Amino acid sequence: MSASSIWLKWSWRDLRKRWLQVIAIAFVIALGTGTYASLTASTRWRTLSADDAYARTNMFDLRVELTEGSFVPQGTLAGLSNQLLRESAGVSGFQERLIVPTQVRTEESGEEILVRGRIIGWGDAGGGEWIAAPYVMTGEGLESAAGTVLLEHNFAKRYSLPDSGTIQIGGATAVSYSGQAIAPEYFYVVTGEGGILELSRFALIYTSLDEAQTLAGAGPVVNDLLLTLPPGTDVESARASVQSTLETALPDVGFTIDTREQDEVWGAIYNDIDGDQRFFNIFSIAIVSGAVFASFNLVTRMVESQRREIGIALALGLPPWKVAIRPMLAAAQIAALGVVFGVLVGIGIGSLMGGVFVSFLPLPQWQTPFQFGLYAWVALAGFGAPFLASLYPVFRAVSVPPVNAIRTGHLASRGGGVFTILHRVPLPGSTLAQLPFRNLLRAPRRALLTALGVAATITVLVAVVGMVDSFVNVIDSGAAEIEGDSPDRLAIQLDMPYPVNAPNIQAIHDSPLLERTEGSLQLGGQLVVDDNEEDDIDLLIQVIDFNSEMWRPTVSKGSLDTSQPGLLIAQKAANDLGLKPGSSVTLRHPALTGQGTFTLVETEMTVIGIHPHPFRFVTYMDYSHADLFGLAGTVNTISAEPAAGVTPDEVARALFDVPGVVSTEPVTLVADIFRDLIGQFIGLLQILEGVVLLLALLIAFNTSSISIDERLREHATMFAFGISPLRALSMAVIESGVIGIASTLLGLLGGYLFMAWTLQVTSEDVSPDLLVPPVITGSTVAIALALGALAVAAAPLLNYRKLRNMDIPSTLRVME
Repeated sequence: MSASSIWLKWSWRDLRKRWLQVIAIAFVIALGTGTYASLTASTRWRTLSADDAYARTNMFDLRVELTEGSFVPQGTLAGLSNQLLRESAGVSGFQERLIVPTQVRTEESGEEILVRGRIIGWGDAGGGEWIAAPYVMTGEGLESAAGTVLLEHNFAKRYSLPDSGTIQIGGATAVSYSGQAIAPEYFYVVTGEGGILELSRFALIYTSLDEAQTLAGAGPVVNDLLLTLPPGTDVESARASVQSTLETALPDVGFTIDTREQDEVWGAIYNDIDGDQRFFNIFSIAIVSGAVFASFNLVTRMVESQRREIGIALALGLPPWKVAIRPMLAAAQIAALGVVFGVLVGIGIGSLMGGVFVSFLPLPQWQTPFQFGLYAWVALAGFGAPFLASLYPVFRAVSVPPVNAIRTGHLASRGGGVFTILHRVPLPGSTLAQLPFRNLLRAPRRALLTALGVAATITVLVAVVGMVDSFVNVIDSGAAEIEGDSPDRLAIQLDMPYPVNAPNIQAIHDSPLLERTEGSLQLGGQLVVDDNEEDDIDLLIQVIDFNSEMWRPTVSKGSLDTSQPGLLIAQKAANDLGLKPGSSVTLRHPALTGQGTFTLVETEMTVIGIHPHPFRFVTYMDYSHADLFGLAGTVNTISAEPAAGVTPDEVARALFDVPGVVSTEPVTLVADIFRDLIGQFIGLLQILEGVVLLLALLIAFNTSSISIDERLREHATMFAFGISPLRALSMAVIESGVIGIASTLLGLLGGYLFMAWTLQVTSEDVSPDLLVPPVITGSTVAIALALGALAVAAAPLLNYRKLRNMDIPSTLRVME
């Protein structure tokens, strides 16, 4: 028999003796490597799918959006684009659009559905291909029949609407839709007023420009332009050319020009991918660290249990490198088994993750190819990390003088300096009561490695659950701020500003379903930051009565000064720009011109105060200064309190036919939407929680099982003197419980720091408009305690059968 066969058989014998621990540690490695592979693969799937989706729908390179309330005659923007095309200004295609708000009403299974919406109409494509075109998911396209529209797929799916049917829009106009579609600007349903993923509260209608003009009753006008550029074109140069041309041709019309990267949904998708991958990397490193600690612990104990055999081999003159082959082979086989399991775990978790992402973000088609290169690298790392971790204990073992290794004694490792100092400290209780604590002091390094392995998993769990706690806390605080003393308040949105004495405004004020009402203005704007437009902060300016008895914002700093035009800004905006009450800022805002359109102007303003609402864009201004916008004596929003016993749905149905009304919703709608969003995130969280829980249990079981194997002689001696297996097991439970408590404390501290750092690092990309202070709730602490203390302490109970069925004479004889 060859030497290699002997080494293999010898290592296999070692593995068979500890087959349960070997399987456990292989699964620990598998969870670490498999989780990283699956998370990273899902990131690559998202990137591939997003790239494919934007290519299929011909996403725009530049978008020109007229200031809200402004329109120009159809063909005006197309003519200017054609001029740019002829002048070779970097434009390859263009398309006019009309985008107007509306309300949508339909019915499914006897349930009335009444939501706000938006009509989007595409004009003739100046380049032959529709830009940012709707992608038909079900049913037929717009070419199937004249006068039809496409209904937004996310909304239709939420209510299980048929592929085709009939809906009503504002004014009770019946509209037939021939299919369901999604457009690239609405892969996430973002409304621009702080609403995201409003699948149940927002409906989009896609159609041709002519049909949109007919449905909106707007006449032959447009307010939006999409442009594509030839490959390799400098986007900023083309943007400057477009801006110069429009400013010259339309001096009284305000507009903004955004690149595709500035599109809210584009940014949300790709920033989420990048932010999630950074988090996944840290998450996976923490899990792999737990696996490395656990494998290191196992190999160390295997080597220590072979101490006398190693000493005899060295005393017989065998070179140290040959003596090291046996434990190194065992470590290599454990790592290889972990890699095989890791591929299977990665595929399984990846399948679960993919299902969550597909339901979370509907795209035209999801691309989920198997990532061979990724899994190859992960397999290499999964083998190398635990294998390299085993080098130190093996080197340490073969470096011991043979006479010391052969010396008889307990096989459990002895403590070093810590035990030398602490073993003299008196402990209360009997010898048996002290035994668990003495065992920990006898092998402090072993206990520390186990605690670190479990603490790494708890750190990840606390960080993930803590982030959910933090976002929920933000949502609740924002809802409380908006509710104030009027929690049932409704926000009635209009499609444009109307004079306060207009018939439709009076109809709302006179409605018997409303107890009291107040008009206000809601406008877009920006805080100008230096000369870099990309750093400007978008605002939603609410021009309200600061002396209102219905509701007014809380002021955390400054005051509601109405003597001069001033802004009450969010704490997040103040933090980002270093502002305080009295600071001067430049506000870019719409202003009504004599031609009935809106232009954008910049006005120096004073910050009069700071409010605690967590959203950065929420900004307030007193209505007495509405003339700054040229809108004195007009309103486009009405706050209303329903009469006693009247529901928001009843008010919405009553106001559906009032001209100009585009939505009637509770003021806390955004908070409700984000709560739903957190609920969808829970699906991903549960997968991660399951991985962490299983990992901690495996590490704890592995540790307790090895400890009991190493102390079989001690247990057999106790049983011989009449100590019951349950009593012996209770001491093991106490020992594991101490490690579990230490792990939990380390994990809680590490999890909080990890969460706070992650929120700080990723907030600019993932949630730049949200102030999210780190918060850990009592329920999260309870979860950590249950996992770290109770689960780890209970792990030795899995060894009860082994202790109960022990052959005491054989155990004592063999160990002797």
